[in-house]
Amino acid sequence: MNKKLRSFLIKTRLKHPLILKILCVALLFLLLCILFSSIIYFLNISKFNVSKFLNNSGSVAILASLLGATVGGAITYFVTIYSLIQSNHIKSAIINKKTIYEPLLIELKSLIKDFSNNNIVQISFNSTRRHPNFAQFEAWMRIKNDSRYYQMPSYLREYLLSLEEHVVSYVKQMENVEQSAFEFLKRQVENLGHEITDNEAGVKSCFNSEDLISRKKDTLNEIFLRDRIVGMPDLTEGEKLIVNEKFNDHLYVDSTIEEYFNIKNEVISLLNEIMEVLELIIITITNKYERKSSLF
Repeated sequence: MNKKLRSFLIKTRLKHPLILKILCVALLFLLLCILFSSIIYFLNISKFNVSKFLNNSGSVAILASLLGATVGGAITYFVTIYSLIQSNHIKSAIINKKTIYEPLLIELKSLIKDFSNNNIVQISFNSTRRHPNFAQFEAWMRIKNDSRYYQMPSYLREYLLSLEEHVVSYVKQMENVEQSAFEFLKRQVENLGHEITDNEAGVKSCFNSEDLISRKKDTLNEIFLRDRIVGMPDLTEGEKLIVNEKFNDHLYVDSTIEEYFNIKNEVISLLNEIMEVLELIIITITNKYERKSSLF
């Protein structure tokens, strides 16, 4: 199913549950009509004499007794089961609101604020390894690893799994930007007849992904060409000028930086869509169950 159509159907179901119920009842009525018509058609082609059967008082009494017992028992059974299911459904819905949907919504709102206000966002997936100033994407990771994962609607799970995939891609793309910058620097140094020896990982770690993504001018002068870094060759002032200018130009044509912004926009778009769905779920539970329930 097309993603936009699927999203539209999910949001419509959450916004207009009454319309969905009317459609379900209409469909059920249509199916009953088809079933009834099929029975009549079968009786006609089998040449079953309905009039003769109905004129027989004994047959009618037996049929009435069977129908009464069956229908009465079925109604009692389904009413009892429905009441039990409804009671458990209300309780679990209210619990899920407080333990799943609200924590997710709070965290995603904070996350999209970070994405909207900052050029680059560092993400924390685990509270035990969190760094200061890192945006948190931890609530979903906790939920995914316990029973709450199976208590949410399948469409919401798919949304959040897709968001996780995009966030992981976003983090990896920052690494790709740093790798691309290092490889460009290495080529330029080699073109000048030098080479980066040994400490390649150390040289690469000196790159600041935020400076690169922001296309900060003269970033090489401020990092690599100003101070002595183990593994970097000694360049003349003229060579430093050449490398720095080429690097400044490289930042504006580097495809990894363009891809970074593409992935970031996809994350923002998905965050907005999931937050809208979460808000609709919370409003539905609040209006339909929580305000009418004495459970909480």
